[in-house]
Amino acid sequence: MDNNPNGQGYTPQNNGQYGQGYNPQQPQQGYNPQQGYNPQQPQGYNPQQGYNPQQAYGQQQAYGQQRNAMPPMKPNNNLILAIFTTLCCCLPLGIYAIIKATKVDSLYNTGQYQAAMAEAAEAKKWSIIGIGVGLVIQIIYIAIYGWAIAKGYMDSM
Repeated sequence: MDNNPNGQGYTPQNNGQYGQGYNPQQPQQGYNPQQGYNPQQPQGYNPQQGYNPQQAYGQQQAYGQQRNAMPPMKPNNNLILAIFTTLCCCLPLGIYAIIKATKVDSLYNTGQYQAAMAEAAEAKKWSIIGIGVGLVIQIIYIAIYGWAIAKGYMDSM
């Protein structure tokens, strides 16, 4: 049997004195049977070290702290657009856009999220510029070719 004079399941230590732990005479803080749950924090509560919900993404953290935030979504590398630009519109600008697009995945996988987003934006920018340059060149080519055909037709008359 237990030697507790109070009839409780806990045998007191230190000459019958309760320590800083559980005391059956004092109700636990935060719960009151008459009022229900009281969400106040118990005394001695310290929030988890290393988590700061006010810290914005991308800010420098102090040494030893861990980041609990998830990384941002992987940006679209625009590789298909760059390949289309290379094959159909403007070869040099398309190749440059492919080089930019292939850097996106490696930068994202190494945790350089801002650099990955910047490279994705560059790949898209150079692909669109290449498409525009290719279209202008095609329009000029068709205009010159059409003018040459029309001049040849007029000369033959």
